Parts: sequence; C-alpha cells; structure tokens
Amino acid sequence: MLEKIVNSVVKVLWDVPTPFAILFAGFYFTMENRFFQLRHLRQFFQQVLVSIRSKSEGIRTDGVLSSFHAGNIAIGCLVGVGCIGGVATAISIGGPGAVFWMWVAAFVGMIIKMAEVTLSVYYRMRDEEGNRIGGPTVYIEKGIGEEMNVRSWKILVVLFVAGMLAPVFISIQNYVASTAISSTFNLNMIWVSLLFAVMVYGIIMRGLPFLRKVFKIVIPLMILSYLFLGCLIIVMNLEKVIPALELIMQHAFLGSAALGGFAGATLSQVITMGVSQAVYTSEFGWGTTPVIHSTADVDHPVKQGLWGGFEVFFTSIVILRDYSFCGHFVRRLGFRAYGHRPCSTFL
Repeated sequence: MLEKIVNSVVKVLWDVPTPFAILFAGFYFTMENRFFQLRHLRQFFQQVLVSIRSKSEGIRTDGVLSSFHAGNIAIGCLVGVGCIGGVATAISIGGPGAVFWMWVAAFVGMIIKMAEVTLSVYYRMRDEEGNRIGGPTVYIEKGIGEEMNVRSWKILVVLFVAGMLAPVFISIQNYVASTAISSTFNLNMIWVSLLFAVMVYGIIMRGLPFLRKVFKIVIPLMILSYLFLGCLIIVMNLEKVIPALELIMQHAFLGSAALGGFAGATLSQVITMGVSQAVYTSEFGWGTTPVIHSTADVDHPVKQGLWGGFEVFFTSIVILRDYSFCGHFVRRLGFRAYGHRPCSTFL
C-alpha cells in the first residue's frame, strides 16, 4: 500500500512538473544573472582553491566550520552510489539523450545551488546554544515571511521538510550499496543494510568534530577513486568516446528508437530522466547541503555560494561525465575491462 502511494506521488511530481520547473527556474536565474556561472567559472575554482589553502582548521566552540570543511562535507554527501547506479538507470529508461539533459540541468543547476547556499549564509542565525544554523527553513522564514511579509511562508517550510525527509525513509543509498555488497560477496542483504545503517548512525551521533575528521580522510580518497576508475575505463575504451558523444546528441532531442534497452523513450521521458538524475546527484533545489554551508566561516555569503556552484559542476558534469560514458560503453558500444568480466559487474 505504502509503495503504491509513493510510486503514485513520484509519478505525478517527477513525470513532467518538477523537472521542467527546475529547468525553468535555472534558465530564469541564468538569464537574469547574464550567465554568471559561465562568465565567472574561473571564480568558482579560485574560491575553492583559496578555501583549500586556508589555514583555518577544525570547528570552533560555536559550531562554525571552515569554508573548506563545510564544502568537503557537502560534497561527501553528494558523491556516492547515485553517480553510478543513477546514471545507469537514467540511460536505461531515458536512453542516451538523458545524459545531455543531465549536463544542461547541471549547468543551470550551478546558479540554483549558488543561490541556495548564498541565502543560507546570508540569513543564518544562532540557536539557543549560540550555534549558527541556516538553510531553507530559515531563509524562507526571514526572507519570504518577515521581509516580504508573506503570511503563508509556513506552507513552503512544510513542503520543504516533507520533501527532504522522504529520501530518509526511502534510503536509496542504503538499498543500492547493500545490493551491490551482498551480491558481490554473497551476503544477506538485510544484514548488510542494517550494518550500513548502524555505521552511519554511529558516525552522525559523534557530531560535527568527528564527522569532519572522517570526511577529511574518506572524501578525498573516494573522489580520487571515482575519477581514477572512471578515467581509466574511458582511456581503455578511447575509440568509443566519439561514438558515445554522437549517440548522446542524436537522442537528446528526438527521444530513442525502439532498440535494445532504450525502447521508445519519448523526448519528455529523456528530459525527465536527465534532469531528475542531475538533481539527485547534486541536490540543487533540494535544500539539504545549504544547511551544512550555513555553518561556514566566511566574510561574505557569495564566497560560500561559489562552493555550491562548484559542487554541481564537479558532481554532475565531471563525475557524471565519466560514468555516463561508461554506461554507454556497457550498454550499446561494447566494453573492455580487466579480465573481460561481465558488463553487469561494473554497472
């Protein structure tokens, strides 16, 4: 019963309304700011490099993270199973053209995420214990409720909280990770899932100081592993890169022909799958990682906002690029890897 309700809600929201609303909002912000993410792309990278080189370390007593550690934790929340499993699903259902719309959504999503993070830092406040808190609930209350004097701002907060909590109960990350581990090592998926949940709970309950220490080690290793393995597979199949790009562009505006796994995907379905995957991977418009960014120790909100734009670029354009090509190699163009193992082993 619950599964049917969830599927019905997902079908209504993500069939057409939400993906096209996100694209509209992204293009609106992009045009209104005269393609800021393109004109100032260098500033995104400069701010990240400045944050990395900064000597600010650790967490102060008022719960403030350095700009780098806030961004590091946020990226750690994004890079994961969705970058592999989500891409494979998008290509399977939406066809090769879905990848093009992932990139388009990521491009306009950069300015959306930047706006979210900037607003979170600008409107952040202190709680009863003196810790800095921020995020959509705060800037909706202060910006829309108090400054714009919109009395129905609480409805927006309820909608945000409901949308944010939904993935917690569905827990797609736990499901994908547990399925992969249990099938690879022939283990019981339920026990793997429970162990996964307990480990995550144990890390979260230790608080931000412990989380920062764990992410400081795990996230760089994880990101480097993703990039290295993705680039390795591309290099080993270099002759298939151009055909993969041609395939992506051919199906970006025409949908997919009824061949193989791409059986008759309509243009609407192609766009929907591409946009939803980009949103799932980078969480722009989702409002979750801006909560982390709101604790950053910066002297101007836009500086941390640039981190938000960089997150989208890195996760949805750089990492998804690698695994999108891998998905095409596997499903349509043939695949070469170590030991000539089955394609399903890798995706």
